[in-house]
This record gives sequence, C-alpha cells and structure tokens, in this order.
Amino acid sequence: MLICFYVHLKSMKKFSINYIYLLIWVCIILYGSLTSNATKTPLFEIPHLDKIAHFGMYFGLTFLLIPVQIGKIKKVNSNAIILAIAFGLLMELIQFSMHTGRQASVYDAIANTIGAFSGLLFYRKIFEKSRLDQLLFKN
Repeated sequence: MLICFYVHLKSMKKFSINYIYLLIWVCIILYGSLTSNATKTPLFEIPHLDKIAHFGMYFGLTFLLIPVQIGKIKKVNSNAIILAIAFGLLMELIQFSMHTGRQASVYDAIANTIGAFSGLLFYRKIFEKSRLDQLLFKN
C-alpha cells in the first residue's frame, strides 16, 4: 500500500494535505499492528477494547482514503473499501507469520472490515451530500 501511495504521489501534479493525513494514519496502523503489545499496559479494562480499536482504525482509514481518490477510476468508494480491507488482511497475515508478540485473529479482520464499511457509510451520509467535505478536505 505504501508503494502504491508513493507511486501515486509521484504522478500527482498537485499535492493535497489529505495525503499527509492518510500517510500519518497508515503509519499509526502499522505501528499498532506490528509492535508487540506484551509491554503495553492497558489504560482501561474494557472487554474487547482491541476490537473497538480495530474498528476505529479502519473506519478512519476508509474515511481518509475516499477524498484522496486513488486512481482515475470513477468508483472511488469501492477502491477505498477494497484497499482498506486488503490492508487489514495483510496486517493480520503479517502478524500471523512474523511472531512479533501479536496474534492474528479472524475477529480482528472482521472488526477491520466492519470499520471500513462504516467509514464509507459515514462519509456518504454526512459528507457527500453537504459541503463539509470541501471545508475539511482541501484539494
């Protein structure tokens, strides 16, 4: 995903701050997904807090992918969902294969997917029909 992101940035004629937001968010997901949580102490003892975090991370990822509009295909919303879900699955596969103290989980992948779809629905309901997207996401 980072390679595609870099290639897309190189092909752009006009840079947008949305790419910075997206890059920061992807780095946060990478750090959270690939670092060991054995040394991290939980702030709160909330059941399934990690699933809520997965939901939120991929909600935000999809939400940030839509205004970036990767590619020149008209179905940008489908691209955002596909990229977010593929990235979530890739993170789970890496956790499974690298043994970094993190465990791959089908339930994490489900939370990622639900978060991605929710991000799309939220964007469509709130931002697409109003001018808020033009105010928040500057081109």
